[in-house]
Amino acid sequence: MAGMNVRNVTAAVTAIHGDVILANATTAAFPVTLPAPSWGLDPIVVKKTDVSVNAVTVTRSGTATIDGAITVVLSVQYAAVQLIPDGTNWRILAKHL
Repeated sequence: MAGMNVRNVTAAVTAIHGDVILANATTAAFPVTLPAPSWGLDPIVVKKTDVSVNAVTVTRSGTATIDGAITVVLSVQYAAVQLIPDGTNWRILAKHL
């Protein structure tokens, strides 16, 4: 995919279109907030990389939903979700929970 940007994070972050977020929640649980779901922009991937019990919660921005939900919780190592914007909401293309 064009424009993919790999980011290693250990605390709350707001994703940008084209991000691949590698989330390490060893120290504490934290959210990854999605940007507005503008049509035609690159997907976002979020993956939990650590073995801790701390969750990484992918959350919406504003009133947008994620396949009808307000969050996706990644609670085990290697759990991941790939999301694409439809102009109004976020759609899950693939997930491994």
